[in-house]
Parts: sequence; structure tokens; C-alpha cells
Amino acid sequence: MKLNRLLSVFTAAVVSLPCMYIPQVSALSSELFYYFEEDEHDIYIPDFPQEVLDAFDIDWTGLGFNRNVEPTEFTIDGAHHKFTYDGGYAMYGHQNELRTMCVLVNWYDCNSFSASQTKDYPTPEFFSYNHPKLSCRLNCDITKEGELTAGTLLTLNGGKDELFIIEKHTDSTAFPEEEKIGSYSSEYSEYTLYKEASGDDSVSRYYAVNSASYGPFTEYCVDINDHLSALSENGVKVDTLDKYTSLVCGKEGRGDIFFESYIKTDPTPLPSEKLVTDEEGHPYTYHNNIVKNLDGTYYSFRTSDSSNPITELEDGRYEITPHEDNSWFTPHGNGGFTTQVTDGMTSTVLAGKEYDDGTSLTDHNFRLNYEYSISDPDIIPSAYVWLTDPSRRYIFSDRKIPDYDSFNHYLGTISLPEGDFDLYGTGDSNLEISPDGERPTFEYLFTRHTDDTAKPEPDAVVKGSYPIYALIQAAEKFGVGSGNVKRITFGTACYSKGYKLDVIKNEIAEDAVSVLDQYDPANSYADVPLFDTVNLPPYSYSMSGNQDSCTMTARDNGCFTGKAMGKKSSFIANYNNKVTYDPYHDVIMKYKADIKMDGEHNLVYSLYIPDKKDYNVTRNVHIIEENNELPISERTYFFSGMGNTLTDDDFELIKTYEANGHKYDLYYNYSKYYGCFNTNITESYICVRKDQPKGTETEGTINLSEHLKQIDALAEKSIDLNLIELTITGTDGTAELLMNEVENPVRSEPQPVAGDINLDGCIDSLDVISAKKALISSAEPGKNLDVNKNGTFEIADVVLLQSYVLGKITSFPAE
Repeated sequence: MKLNRLLSVFTAAVVSLPCMYIPQVSALSSELFYYFEEDEHDIYIPDFPQEVLDAFDIDWTGLGFNRNVEPTEFTIDGAHHKFTYDGGYAMYGHQNELRTMCVLVNWYDCNSFSASQTKDYPTPEFFSYNHPKLSCRLNCDITKEGELTAGTLLTLNGGKDELFIIEKHTDSTAFPEEEKIGSYSSEYSEYTLYKEASGDDSVSRYYAVNSASYGPFTEYCVDINDHLSALSENGVKVDTLDKYTSLVCGKEGRGDIFFESYIKTDPTPLPSEKLVTDEEGHPYTYHNNIVKNLDGTYYSFRTSDSSNPITELEDGRYEITPHEDNSWFTPHGNGGFTTQVTDGMTSTVLAGKEYDDGTSLTDHNFRLNYEYSISDPDIIPSAYVWLTDPSRRYIFSDRKIPDYDSFNHYLGTISLPEGDFDLYGTGDSNLEISPDGERPTFEYLFTRHTDDTAKPEPDAVVKGSYPIYALIQAAEKFGVGSGNVKRITFGTACYSKGYKLDVIKNEIAEDAVSVLDQYDPANSYADVPLFDTVNLPPYSYSMSGNQDSCTMTARDNGCFTGKAMGKKSSFIANYNNKVTYDPYHDVIMKYKADIKMDGEHNLVYSLYIPDKKDYNVTRNVHIIEENNELPISERTYFFSGMGNTLTDDDFELIKTYEANGHKYDLYYNYSKYYGCFNTNITESYICVRKDQPKGTETEGTINLSEHLKQIDALAEKSIDLNLIELTITGTDGTAELLMNEVENPVRSEPQPVAGDINLDGCIDSLDVISAKKALISSAEPGKNLDVNKNGTFEIADVVLLQSYVLGKITSFPAE
């Protein structure tokens, strides 16, 4: 039986979960990377005494492929693993990705044991230039004292020197053959530096021992430059940082340890080197991993054994499949290159430009022009753009990779003169090295709006262009931010596949005239999923109905097109910017719609106003501008939940009034829900326009104050509205919202409100202070000062105002 690789965006998040720090067998799960082709498989439980199985937390579920109880050595996902022990019992667990290494070791009365994970440092000669740091987390539980050392091993100068930075060690750990040569400080810790006594080995080994030794659980940082500088000050010249290793070793005793680390670097562009050529002037071909700046072009060629497939043996254990790596890479200069990647290798092959911190995207109208051929059309070369503050990565691709659909969340579609591009929030965690070593805070994918199944023939030449600046700027309507450019590259990042790629053209240009000059924001749109939300700030959109019976396309100007196909569906646009209704501000809503629906349908504005003093009370205002056969209760919402009981859902006609040139009926409903944990009260006000529009087109302007002044509970309130909802509901046909605007202007003649002495829109203790000052200065009475409505301003008004602010009364006397 074989396992297939399952790419996971959640790898880094999962390995950093608190449960991952608990050093148990169950802490490392093979399900992050692989899945079974069959439901049933054999279980392997090692032949250990029961007390050892219990200590190692091995139960009836057995061991996954990423746990070993026998000495082993292998390479997978860019990390070399080595596990040895002598006597007693031990177990090794592993999990790693591009930047993270996780080591889990259990030991039980071993004569000796050692477990390590090693990665190549991508730019060996420039370690001091990009200032690498290791962020580490360590959890150790020792149940029986023995010798233990844990920390980071650095391989230097092509393997001639090693420095073991020991952060954790037991009291019984001795260094019998080491010679103390110095001491130094780094990251608020004190280290003693030892040199191992010379032997037959040609490698010189040094030990930097943290004098404090961390406790059972800790998080810490290793500043690699600090340690290598200290080594240099003690006579060891360091020219290259070749590898870094998470290492745990010891002897005797019992316990377990979980050790996680990942590397971070400064996002500084690499210094330029000359492109190497042979005697005939042909570019040099690399057969090893490189990350270099060659003649001003950033090149990254990295391959590692995927070890796929993973085969389950008859006894339930697992066997990885090693591959011989015969991959090669030839840079041609100016972004072009040719590469051949061996099947079974995971690879990242990219070329482009790096930029300084101050390179703002808004100042550079970047476009990437490309031309390539590839032997496997299922592999899609793409452009990768890194921005900072915060860290973001944008991927530009001709089409989606079907296997990644579960990682992509559709945000919308951008229409440019050269075609439509779909925008996704993504979690495509490929092997590209980020400028700072960190995982990006946000990741987005742009793909051409084409048939995903369409792909070129093998080795066919593909040409194209990505308007980088225009797409990222246009995507701001979907909540996608811009920033400073750190790197722009083109190439591939592929798991476990072999291919040949020839990049003929890879040009980063700047357009003289922005595509955005011809861009109409109203042409950007998003297909709204059922029962999901699409954000196009300041609007958000949602749709409710039945599966396959409705569709909705949202625009970034508050408008949408909805289609109902035989079943009741609601199409909703929410305006999410806060607006204020008070005596000094109006709230104006403007709409225009073309509703071609048979049978029942309506168009409704809805406001949801929580009570500022009692959060269990909500007042809803629904203004129904068009209604055809739908009951007025269609747009009311009641609390529901376990144990809730509705006491009243009838609507009472209160009055008929005129607003905005139309007559409205005002209905009222008071509903109380007695629930398990609290009582919720909803007061609903339904304003139904009496003169319904004729024909399919309808439009209007609503001044909210003309409606709210008809509602005593809201007439003189100061209300912050965080959401204004416009909904069109119908059963069969289309609804096109052509205009949806919200304005919050200052009133030309503000109406003073009794008690609002300082005219700030609310009544509070500051008004009491202002009233006392006005009383002393013998101010003329006004509506806001004369709160008891007797025609004079006196001490009684101040007392009444103070009682209102203290909550002793809830209103002032009426006129």
C-alpha cells in the first residue's frame, strides 16, 4: 500500500500549536503530509515492554510513518535526519517543512542516543550579510536523570569546523574532553565556549554552553552572527555557514523532548556576483542548490528529495522511496534559465529582482513579461511578488492548480482591458524562500479567468504578461493591501515531479501608462457563494436560498445582480462604514434597481440598533420600498436557540405618515424570548411604502431622519449605524441593483436636542457641567437648555438633566 503526498497550507500553524510542545508520540501526525489511498491498513506496535510503551505514549493506534523506533538515516523535504541509539529503548519523531524543523525524542535507559535534523543554509558565504536567527521552542520532561544536551549545531567553512550551541543540558552532563577558551553574551544569555580536544578527525568542534540551561519549557532566539563573531574573536575565522542542525543527544536516564526551530533573516538584497561562464562563454551549469544574485538577477535553484511514495510494509511499518538527484540549473542572465529536475524531487526554480526597503509599489508601474516552454503542462510557471509591512505574497498564474482548490478562497474578479483575473486568498505554502524567512502574513493568487482544464502541449512555447501593479492596486477594492516591493520572480515551485523548464524571457518592465487609467472599478465583480460573504469594502455581500436555485454577482460599488430560479432567494448588500444619525447629521440612502421577478418579491433597507444601556434589547427598522405579495414579517429577525420561546410575532399598525414624497404605513412588533441563559427583546418597526412603483425599474432617495422621527423610541436618539443592509428577495427572475449609495452629510440647520448642551450629539456628564456654567452666565433659554419645557432656563433644568445622566429618569417632559 502507498501513500500520496497531500500538500498542506496548515503545516507551520499546526507545528506551532501548544499541543505540539507536549512531547508525546501523538504530538506529531503524519496526516499533515500524507493520506491513505485505502481505509484499512496494518498497525505497527514495537515489541517494547508495556512500561516503555506507556512512557512513549504508544497505544493501539501504533506508529505513523514519521516515527521510528530503530536507528535510521534518511533525507526528506530538504532535511537530513539521523537517529541512533545503543541499548535500552528510544523513539524518534519528525516533522518539517521549508523553514521549520521539529524533533521529538523519547529515551529509556539507553547507553547513548542521538537525533538530528539538518538543513543547508541557502547563502553560505553571505550569512553575516542577511543576519540569520533561529526562533526555537523547546519542551523537555525528564523522569529519570541522565546526561542530555540539546541545541543547534552549525557546520562551518565547508565542514572543517562545527559549533554546537547547547541551550539545554542536565546537571549530570559533563564535558570531559573540552577545553574552555572564552565566554560571551548573546540574547540576554551567558555562554561558555569550549574546544573539543584534538583527535584523529579533521573537523574542529566547539561548544557554546548556555550557563543557565533552559527549564522544561522555553522559547528563545539564537542570533547566529553573535555566536560566530565570538568564535572569530577566539581565533576561528568563519568564511561560510553551510548547514544548521537541531541536535539532541545524551545517555542513560529517561524522558522526552520536543524541539522546534525555524530560521529568519534580514530582508536585504544579496550583493551581485558575476555570471560564471566556461572557456567558450557558455553559462555555468549548477548541479547543487544555489541562491545568488548574478549580474543583478536573483536566482534560486533548490531541490530536495520528496521521498515519495511512502510504502507501508506488511508489518505496518513504513518505507520511504529515496531518489538520486540528477537535477541541474543553467542561468542565462537577464532572468532567463534552463533547468532539468529529476522525478521525485521537490523543487523551487525562480529568477527575478530583489529591491530595497523603500521601493513602493505605488511608485512603480511593474509588469512582468514572460516566455517559456515546459515538458509537463500540469506544472504551471508563475510570477511571485513579495511585499512588506506586513509581509504579503502575490502569485500570478495562467490558471489554478486543481489540487490546490481547498487552499483557495475566491475573493472576486478584476476586469482589465487585457482580460479578467480571478482573485483568491490562498495558502499555497510552496518552497520559495521568503525575503525574511518568515511565512507571509497574507497570500493571494491571481489567475486568468479562463477554462482551468485548458493547458498547452508539452514543450510548447507560452507567452504572456502580468500587469502586477494594476492588479494589486485594483485588488484593494477586495481588501487586498499594497506596500513596498521586496522581490519579483518568475518560475516554478513543484512537489515531487520531474520536468524540464526553459525560461526564454523573464522581463520586469514598467508601463509608461498605467492600465488602471483604462480601468473601471465598476467592472470588478465577485461571484457570491451561497451562505458565504464576499467583501468589497465598504460593502459586503451575501446570498441565502437553496443550492443550485440562485446565483449572485457582486460589484465593488455596492451593486449586484441576483437570479432566483424557482425558489425564494435573498440577495444582500451591506454598507459597513459607520454613519451617525443625530440632530446634526443626516443619513441619506439612494438606490436604483431593475427587478424582473414573477410573483412575490420585495426591496428592503434594514437597520439593527442595539440599546446602549441594555444589550439584550435590539430595535430593528425595516423600510420596505417595494413589496409584491411578501408578508411584512419577511424581513424581521428573531432570536433563536436552545430553550428560546417566542411570546409574540404579531404586527400592529401604528400610523401612516409621509416621508421622502411618499406615504408609509408604520407597523410595530414587540417580541420577547425567554431563553436558557437570558431574555432577549426585539422591537421591530416596519415602514411600508404605500404607493408601490409600477414596472420593473424602481429608484428613490431615503432621508432616514424622516422615518426615525416617526418612531418615538428613536426620534431624538444619537445612533451610530455600523451596518445598513439592502436586500432584494424573490422567487423567480432577476434583480439588478444599479445604484446603492449611502451619505452622511452635516445638516445645514441642526435641530437642538433637549439636554445636549455642548452640541456633541450625546447627553452625558459634560452637558451637566456646561448647563451649570450656562446657569451662572444667565444664558438665554433654548430648546437644548429648557429641558422641562416651561419656557425658562433655571436650576430645575440642571437638576432634571443630572437625573437623566445618572439614569434616574429616562426622558424629559414633552412639549
